[in-house]
Amino acid sequence: MLQTEPQGALDHGAMSPIFPCRGCGTFIERSTQHYRRVKGQVLCSTCLDAQAVSKSTLAQRLLGILTRLNLLVGRAAEG
Repeated sequence: MLQTEPQGALDHGAMSPIFPCRGCGTFIERSTQHYRRVKGQVLCSTCLDAQAVSKSTLAQRLLGILTRLNLLVGRAAEG
């Protein structure tokens, strides 16, 4: 009999556990190690993308506010 994998290799046919996404509730396959690393707050890729967009939008808004404040303070100091 021909052996294709070395003895002691991981079984690649085993599935990762299924967890619900914290954002939308969709069931997704993630490793137990990932689940522990994020302390059970698992997100699907769609929710991760949405979270990244909302964070960048918030950062852009804050930068705009700070820029306007800086201009106002500069004008007040001149006048």
